[in-house]
Amino acid sequence: MKDYLRSGVIIFSIGLLLLCSCSDEEKIVIFNRAEVIRLLSNDSSKSWERRMMVIDGQPSDISECDLFTTTRYLSIKDSLLYITSTQSSYCNGNPVLLDSGFWDVLEEGINSDRIDRIAYYSVSGDTTIKQVSEITAIFLTTENNVSGTVIREIFESSLPD
Repeated sequence: MKDYLRSGVIIFSIGLLLLCSCSDEEKIVIFNRAEVIRLLSNDSSKSWERRMMVIDGQPSDISECDLFTTTRYLSIKDSLLYITSTQSSYCNGNPVLLDSGFWDVLEEGINSDRIDRIAYYSVSGDTTIKQVSEITAIFLTTENNVSGTVIREIFESSLPD
């Protein structure tokens, strides 16, 4: 009888432990098109400063001028525009325009309105699509695969201009 009681207590304890550990699960927040546009552009204009770039899991070894860029997302009437430039404080006081064009957010699939990608349509004719790993009002993390190389970029929103 003691063995049955001891086994019951052990099983009960394991079950309680599993139950408690499951309650701390991370909840995934899903944003739709309008919400992601609002997070990126603040309904008109918002700048995001790149803080880190990781290439195939390793921190990049590029210069500070190339690393610390700013992407400004604009939402004007029905147009979504972006401007990417270097930050003057890291480039001898001379900001340089790196890219600009139109952007859009893409849905996960036909049956879902969850936004999981940002498409950049450059004025130079290039199209880049980046996977959104994280997005909040303050932080943005994107990933894209360029010829088998995974590039992860971490951005932080900056104060209004």
